[in-house]
Amino acid sequence: MLFVTRYEDVVSLKTRLKKTGADRSGWISEYLDPVTNERWFDVYQDVDGRMPTILRRADLPQDLGQLIHEALTSPREDDWYGLAVYFNSEGVDAEQLFSVLTTKRGDLIPSALKAFGRALELPDKRHITGMTIAEVDSSYKRYLFLKGEIKKLTNGV
Repeated sequence: MLFVTRYEDVVSLKTRLKKTGADRSGWISEYLDPVTNERWFDVYQDVDGRMPTILRRADLPQDLGQLIHEALTSPREDDWYGLAVYFNSEGVDAEQLFSVLTTKRGDLIPSALKAFGRALELPDKRHITGMTIAEVDSSYKRYLFLKGEIKKLTNGV
């Protein structure tokens, strides 16, 4: 279990979690599960103009391939949707995401991949500072191409 996205499940799990801190903004709270000793972050995500809270484990794999594999081979829909929401919020490099999905697609649960693709917005998180206008234009065209290819890979078209 990497993410808890359903409101009722978030509320239920939080009844046993102990709050251990929060960031300065107050948007992210940290909790400890005394039963499993897992650390969780309670994060507000902007989804469709509303701000539902979700829980995400504090120890998400740092390796993109491992994170995608764990989430999209999980039988839990919360992990599929939570991964997309996490990428929408935190950003993910489109080149890396395309590469990992191309490589691992056959190992992933097809319905998980499709649900992930439907929820993935893939916001433009390119770093363009210092680029020329031609480089920015080229980079933007590549981003749009990758975004389309990722949607095709995930059947999220």
